[in-house]
Amino acid sequence: MTAYCQYNFEVFLTMPTYNHTEEGQIFTDLVIEIFRINGRLVAYGDDLTAPSGLTSARWQVLGALAEGPAPAAHIARKMGLARQSVQRLADILIKDGFVLSGENPHHRKAHLLRLSPHGAERSENLKLAWSEIANEIAQGFSAKQLNQTLSIIRKLSERIPTMNR
Repeated sequence: MTAYCQYNFEVFLTMPTYNHTEEGQIFTDLVIEIFRINGRLVAYGDDLTAPSGLTSARWQVLGALAEGPAPAAHIARKMGLARQSVQRLADILIKDGFVLSGENPHHRKAHLLRLSPHGAERSENLKLAWSEIANEIAQGFSAKQLNQTLSIIRKLSERIPTMNR
């Protein structure tokens, strides 16, 4: 992004909004910060996973499969993504030897995905690396503060799909 585009983006994000309650404006500011942190996490995750031949998106699928075998649709629902996106990532991970696909006893067409030994090893190595990073980032915050933040974000997240427009 050029400096000019970055400046305009920042100006747009800090422009006052209208017709918000105080809480609505704070929520809008929170959403903007979530977008920023998501961008930073994805970029950081891409840097972290690149030596393993992965991307942040592929790492997310590996992380979901670390909890046990699942079809692409289950992973997509859990992560709030489109099934097609997860399937596309799974196909790449299968081709690259990180994931195995097999028969699903509960569904003829939805194959069951699971980590290959190679994928499990890479996933474990990334978990260890992330643990160090997470500990460093969380340093200076109490568990209570972080749990309160997590609780609020989860509650806000739960409200979003229930709103009818």
